[in-house]
Amino acid sequence: MKEIKNGLFFLLTTCLLANSALFEMGCRGPKGPTFKEKVNQALEHYYRGEKLERKRDLEGAKAEYLASIEISPRPRGYFRLASVLNSLGNKEEADKYLTEALKLSPGFTLASQAQKQLRGGPTASTTSLSHAVQPQINEATPVILPNTGSVPAVEKPVEKPAAVAGSASAPAAATTKPVTPLDAAAQDMLNQSKQAGDSGDWAKSAQLGEEILKRFPDHPETLYRYGYALFHLNRMADAEKAFRHAVESDPTLAAAYNDLGVTLENLMRTSEAALAYENAIRVGNYSDSYFNLALLKEKEGDYKSAITNYQKYLQQDTKSAYADYARERVQKLQKITY
Repeated sequence: MKEIKNGLFFLLTTCLLANSALFEMGCRGPKGPTFKEKVNQALEHYYRGEKLERKRDLEGAKAEYLASIEISPRPRGYFRLASVLNSLGNKEEADKYLTEALKLSPGFTLASQAQKQLRGGPTASTTSLSHAVQPQINEATPVILPNTGSVPAVEKPVEKPAAVAGSASAPAAATTKPVTPLDAAAQDMLNQSKQAGDSGDWAKSAQLGEEILKRFPDHPETLYRYGYALFHLNRMADAEKAFRHAVESDPTLAAAYNDLGVTLENLMRTSEAALAYENAIRVGNYSDSYFNLALLKEKEGDYKSAITNYQKYLQQDTKSAYADYARERVQKLQKITY
């Protein structure tokens, strides 16, 4: 908004210096782009960058991401630019832009992990710069958003494996399949898988999940944790399969819908991601999905829907950093939508 304020000051000053006749007519100098137009311009550059990156036109993608962050410097834009620079072999520049992403959003997990990877840190074997494209802020959502200030990260699934009533992408009336419970040995392996994930050893977590699924191929929580580990290993297509299998086995597992949505956003399939978030909301009034859906809708320019979902999220969370961010976004977007 600084540019707008400066522009208004300039116009007012010009008016005061004009003669009385011109003053009565008003100042009618050439107008620059509005705030909303600038936001749309930034988004257009960002989306073109995504398309070019998918086509492996890395130099073209680099130019588009640079144009986007010049208009609207957001964590996600810096992150995507870093990914392209890394692919081009310019690791120092990639590291610089990851630092910028983390200045704006200190909780941007994927940016932090990617920077550790670039610097040869302990997570180098389990993270990748190619992880993401909407979160939430992470990201988030995790996106080019028309705001200033830092954003909480939502670029990775939120681990909440508890079941809540619902359905896969199936009808709302779907019922839970009978599931064979784990025996003591498999339950112990599942506990070890969770502990491995908690310590950041996603390869071990995934391997333990695979072992359990050989004997219990439809066990929902195992499928969920397996998908969660695969996500952190940047095996997005496999993570998608695991999350889908989880909700087919237990249509009440709302967290799996949410994390399926995050995975689909990383695969750049935003319409499917939105459906996954909506399923999580439909089956369990899942708070994280309200937030993630709001971020996605804001990225798409559907500001009214974004406001609605932020507000619904705030009905469940009033105190966290995410709640602070949601309140900020509602205020900003209400100004944009007049």
